[in-house]
Amino acid sequence: MTADTGLEPHCKVIAEAGVNHNGDIEIAKGLVDAAAAAGADAVKFQTFQPKEVATAQTEQADYQKERDASTNQYEMLENVKLREEDHDVLMEYCQEAGIEFMSTPYDPGSVEILESSGVDRYKVASADIVNKPLLSAIAETGKPVILSTGMANLGEIERAVEFLRSRNCEDVTLLHCVSSYPAKATQLNMRFIETLATAFPGQVGFSDHTRGVVAPVLAMGYGASVIEKHFTLNRGMEGPDHYASLEPEELSQMVDNVRFAEKAIGSTRRLISKVERNNKHSMRRSLHASHDIESGAAISPDDLLIVRPDEGISPWNYDDVVGKSTTQEIPKHSPITWDHIA
Repeated sequence: MTADTGLEPHCKVIAEAGVNHNGDIEIAKGLVDAAAAAGADAVKFQTFQPKEVATAQTEQADYQKERDASTNQYEMLENVKLREEDHDVLMEYCQEAGIEFMSTPYDPGSVEILESSGVDRYKVASADIVNKPLLSAIAETGKPVILSTGMANLGEIERAVEFLRSRNCEDVTLLHCVSSYPAKATQLNMRFIETLATAFPGQVGFSDHTRGVVAPVLAMGYGASVIEKHFTLNRGMEGPDHYASLEPEELSQMVDNVRFAEKAIGSTRRLISKVERNNKHSMRRSLHASHDIESGAAISPDDLLIVRPDEGISPWNYDDVVGKSTTQEIPKHSPITWDHIA
């Protein structure tokens, strides 16, 4: 969970543009604009050389076949790749928009491209948690790593983390992820975020593939301090990932929800706010005189009202008051204090 520092925590929101630009730099810029307008901290793309990822014999995943007209993964990747020079363009565009540029490399050559562009951190896709050459190339940069854990068992996660840290990559953030597009609520297993936080020092987060905006806030309740979410300019566009992505208005709603949750999650300590302290006076009740009570009278239940405001003895002490004598006259409807009790 977030440390109790007394400061409002900040959850890093990564707007995952992925390949939803369809290889068009102008659409990519539009995605940057939408992510910045939504209030995301970073916008993330994907960097790959298709020949390093798939061949013409590599079939598309089922969810890709449903939304993409390509005949195989290689053709699909060729259609949606960024050119090398696009990375510098997007880096500059993001700087002007006031949002961090990120991209997921899929091969060591793509790490070199991103190093040349000057990225601050690396994101590793779930599928590459077992890709030692890629992890090695990323670790050599010495930059922070965000590692998704979809499809991986606990042993594979531990192995990857230990590998990165053995190469002086200490800043590793793990994202719980379910590699289903879109993911269903019954698949999410959100409490695994707590397991990641317990098993591995460092930040944990959630890479969300659900269609709605509820899951990220739920993830924060389990300790996520990084949220990654796919988005698109238009969910109806052709391409492998549009269907499981948020549209700009939904992305804005999600970021608003995350910012609300930041303020709401708070501390494990019971904190009574200034507003609550102020309301306590008018909302809690206390003992008041039901009628004029003479000095020296023995107090009976009929003498007492339990009413607002909270200016007298607490009704918790009711039994300590009944039967006691008064030290002075108590006017009707006046709060009864300990000064009135002998």
